[in-house]
This record gives sequence, C-alpha cells and structure tokens, in this order.
Amino acid sequence: MLAQTSPSSYWGMEAGGIGYFSNAKEKDYIRKEFSQTYYFNNSDDAPSSYYAVYAGFKYERLIKQDRIGLMTGLRVTKSHSDRKGNDSWLNSNDFFYVVYRSENTLTEYLKVKEISQDTYYMGLPLEARYLLFSPRFFRLYFKLGVQLNFRVSSSNDFVFVDRDMEIYQKELSDRIGEPNVFSSSFYGGVGMRFGEDSNPAVSIELTLPAFTDNNSSTLSSPTVGVGAQINIQIPYSNNSKNL
Repeated sequence: MLAQTSPSSYWGMEAGGIGYFSNAKEKDYIRKEFSQTYYFNNSDDAPSSYYAVYAGFKYERLIKQDRIGLMTGLRVTKSHSDRKGNDSWLNSNDFFYVVYRSENTLTEYLKVKEISQDTYYMGLPLEARYLLFSPRFFRLYFKLGVQLNFRVSSSNDFVFVDRDMEIYQKELSDRIGEPNVFSSSFYGGVGMRFGEDSNPAVSIELTLPAFTDNNSSTLSSPTVGVGAQINIQIPYSNNSKNL
C-alpha cells in the first residue's frame, strides 16, 4: 500500500527590513562648523542612519522529524545610509560644510543638507531554524543565518543648500566612493510559523540581533540592528513510501 509522506520541502517568497544603530564614518572633508578643525564624526549634531530592505525566494528542507529547517535562496537587498545636518532647537543650522577645494591658504566650502548612499546587492542567505513542538498548525522557532552579498550598483546623492551647486554632484560622489563589492551580514531571529503539513505556511519573525559588514557603507558604520520578516511557503514533495 502506498501513502504520501508529509512534505519535507518548501518553496517560498520572503520580504523584510532591518534598521541599524550606526555611527558616522570620519571624513576629513566634512565639517559641521566653518573651521579647519574637523569634529563632525559621531556627535549629536551629526546624525547618521543605516537600514536595509530586501525581498527574495527561498527553499527550505525540514529534517530530524521536521524540527530543523535548512534554508537557502536568492535575495535582493537595498541598503540606505545617510548623514544629515541637524535642525533641532539646539542648533539652527540644518546643514554642514563639505570641502570642495583646498589649495595653500584658500579653502572652498559647499553647504550640504544631506548626503545619502543607496546600494543594491544580490545575496545568498544561508539559514537554519529550530522549530519547537511536533508538527502542528502553530509553531515557534529560533533561527540563525548569514548572508553573502555581491554589490550590483551604488549611487550617492547630495542635497545642497543652494541648488546651483548641483553641478558638483558627480565630483563629490566620486569622493564619497562605493562600498566594498563583497559584504556579509549575520543575524538571529525568533518567529511564529502558521500552517498545517501539506498546506501553505506563513512565518512571521523578529530579526534580533543583526550585524553587517562595516564596509557595507562609506558614510556610516552600522553596529547592531533590529528587523522583521514575513515568509510565505508552498509545500513541495514527490516522495512516497510503502506502509
């Protein structure tokens, strides 16, 4: 007699995002005040941010009585980092200075409100999760993962106080540069899985903590991050066994 086994493989789609605490990287040509002294980096007057959003598809294989899931796939990630002037009541200047040219005793500055960097990556996630309880509709799980990224494209943008300064976009963008071609990130997670065996399943999880390569941005140094993810899975199995 033949009977279909419970599906032990799933194909699915995922989407999520992670926000990171970050510090501004030191750039000697970026200055908060009009002086020869640089003290913009890592101060309350110089906020810096870094976050990433992603989407992709993923394959999961369940082993050990469907208690351990091994996952991989393909993920497209967009990271965004920026540095902004501070327009708080403590500081009326919502801009900072970027040194455009410095020759002998002459230094030329440009007033900038914001510098931002958007980078797109193609990534390979490698993950493992441990599901609590025996197979049932609702299960909790813990997850560990690593993602290996390849930079596809990157762009820098400047918001100037004076729009006539837009002509310097390309030159300043080249000075900011691009992140490394290869980068990686590490993360843990805890989540909830909804779905009976042999039926589609949905997983919702909290990503915590998350760490990413310090070279994933030329503007910010991300430290630790927190995020969320949703994963929709469709069962796949061609296996059968004799009873």
